[in-house]
Amino acid sequence: MLFIFRKLRKSFFLPGKARTYLAYALGEIVLIMVGILLAFTINAWWENRKNWTEERNILLSLNDEFLANKQELVSVVNATEAQENRFVQLQSMSDDEMLALSADEVRLFLRSLNPRRTFDPVRGTVDSLIGAGNLDILSNVELQRAITSFLSTSKDAESSEAIIREFSIKLLEALTKYGGPWSSLRGHPMRAAKSQFLNQPAPETLKKIRSDEYVMGLARQARQSAYVYAGELGYVMEDIEQILDLVNKELETN
Repeated sequence: MLFIFRKLRKSFFLPGKARTYLAYALGEIVLIMVGILLAFTINAWWENRKNWTEERNILLSLNDEFLANKQELVSVVNATEAQENRFVQLQSMSDDEMLALSADEVRLFLRSLNPRRTFDPVRGTVDSLIGAGNLDILSNVELQRAITSFLSTSKDAESSEAIIREFSIKLLEALTKYGGPWSSLRGHPMRAAKSQFLNQPAPETLKKIRSDEYVMGLARQARQSAYVYAGELGYVMEDIEQILDLVNKELETN
């Protein structure tokens, strides 16, 4: 391209040809415009590439985080269902069946009274995007809406978590007269070390607790709250699955 314009420019000054300086200047202007347009095109391509690289890294982080969230949520729901089944079994078993339980089995039934397991999502990337006001880095508007919905449904579930914690505290206080607690807090760094110092529950203790209307009333209220909580987690799961689906589609498309 430059060679052609130089050749034309030289021809402007050949002897016998009526070429004007205006024509020469026009050629120079065209050259400058072509250079500017080319520079803008390259710059736009580079900026788009940088933006997509940044977005892709965010999408990969979102994929990892929400896969972990899905796994954690499934674990919480399964644990809640297992505790619910044990609580139903606890209320229906005979005294002889209860007295034949081992210490470990008694501990499992005692845990069913107090549903403390809650969903703790990984939100590092989401919180970073929201905090910096950069959610629009994600070009997919539907994905932006799905993340916003996830934050909303998670917040709704947190209100039920507060109710569950309230009943949990009341139950722990009520069970102290029977020698509790029999298990340490989930995720405590000294959980393994503390377990050896915890009281060992006996079947006779479980039998007394089942006869305590106040304790069992608290346990039923706690289980009801856990049931509501599990329903709210269902909406959270829908958002998580939609986010994962949209993220994977974006990664496959680009």
